[in-house]
Amino acid sequence: MAVTEIDPTLAAGLARPFRIVRQLGAGGVDAVFLAEQIAAGNRPVALKVLLRKLLDDPDFLQRFRNEAASTGRIRHPNVVTIYESAKATTASPTSPWNTWKASRWVKPSSGAERCQ
Repeated sequence: MAVTEIDPTLAAGLARPFRIVRQLGAGGVDAVFLAEQIAAGNRPVALKVLLRKLLDDPDFLQRFRNEAASTGRIRHPNVVTIYESAKATTASPTSPWNTWKASRWVKPSSGAERCQ
């Protein structure tokens, strides 16, 4: 499900911890948004939100949780830090969005900027 506008149910379900700024991408299992983490002083984060249909797959959901937990413990300049992962508590059960993880937002740069 590609999202071209911010889904109101998604925005409502994540309204307490995040303010969604814009969508960065989408695929068959999730969508990624640039968001601000409100409790952390509006820190910019990359917010990966799973499609609700995947919550019916316990193996996939466990892999998602394991990835967030193990990556969150790694501190390395080449690994993006995972700040937190959870299930939105205010999202409607019929919403296609409700499980997410927030990671450090890395602003894209051009190849020329990376070589300097």
